[in-house]
Amino acid sequence: MDRTPLIDPERNSWLSPFGNLDDYLLADLEAEFGPDRFQRFWSSELELPEAFEAAFGVGLGEWVITWVDANMRISPAGPGMSKSAALGGILALSLFAAMAGAWARRRRVN
Repeated sequence: MDRTPLIDPERNSWLSPFGNLDDYLLADLEAEFGPDRFQRFWSSELELPEAFEAAFGVGLGEWVITWVDANMRISPAGPGMSKSAALGGILALSLFAAMAGAWARRRRVN
């Protein structure tokens, strides 16, 4: 499969939330469903969501979510830390608490 980017990655990849991965989105779509179904989608007169579902049998949003998960991994929505960041944060807080406790024990009132 030819993975020639559709846009100049040096110029435009920073504009996209997917970086340069979305340069291959249509190629990945054709590779997954085949050239005949892709041609049916590409030449359809329907609106984009309806044409996508008619040609591929899956909703546009549903397919994009699976594509993003396969290429970038989906992160949970909302505030929070990854497991590795949480572990580092807990270790740092424990170290600082131990240091503060040791410093407080050494202080004397004159």
